[in-house]
Amino acid sequence: MAAPARPDRHGTVIGIGLVVILAVGIGLLSLDESTTPRARLGSDTPHGTRPPRLAADEIARASAAFGIDAPPERVHGGWEAEDPVRSLYLLRTPSAWYVTFEDASTLLEPAGDRVAICSEGDAPFACTIPGIELVADVAADPPDPATAARVARRTLADAGLVTGRWATFVLDPSTDVPPCREGLSTQFDCTRQVVPTRSVMLTRDFGSGTTAARFGVVVGPRGNVISVTGRYAERG
Repeated sequence: MAAPARPDRHGTVIGIGLVVILAVGIGLLSLDESTTPRARLGSDTPHGTRPPRLAADEIARASAAFGIDAPPERVHGGWEAEDPVRSLYLLRTPSAWYVTFEDASTLLEPAGDRVAICSEGDAPFACTIPGIELVADVAADPPDPATAARVARRTLADAGLVTGRWATFVLDPSTDVPPCREGLSTQFDCTRQVVPTRSVMLTRDFGSGTTAARFGVVVGPRGNVISVTGRYAERG
């Protein structure tokens, strides 16, 4: 296999179901610079929250917890850490850090048995396309609820992004497309792949008149965290 090239900085964020759930929280990003939230909440901070202090060593800890084999770099408005397979972005706003992580390592694993995968009654749609290789995880089972919740919380805790009491909600099994990283050399057509997943929501409520901190974590087969999207904040 050819050595992977450096991926594009704007990889696809997966977990479409989580996008809907997180839309309200992430949509607030556009309001951070306005005076409307301050007037409504009667607070000096937008949405009643502020971004926790994150020093360079804490950013490095988060990067390592997500398995990124590259040092974080400062970018306008925050930090980024990328290697050929994984990426982590933290954008600082007046009310919170907005966090995005994705992992395309599934696409580097050996192919699955196409004949066995496509003989199942619920065969993936890629089975209708001759010559498409399928990742082995296509035929795997999604993580059970307890495993998904444990993996999601442990990953965020190891990254220093979740401490104390957070409410956890585990969604029903679904399927997601592994991140298609531009420049990642694989034998797969990543746009044709779907893998079974289970999504986990972690929420920390700060009370009336504030916007909660929350994370959505997509966990794939074997407890692999495929993506994370979240709003990391503390009460203002």
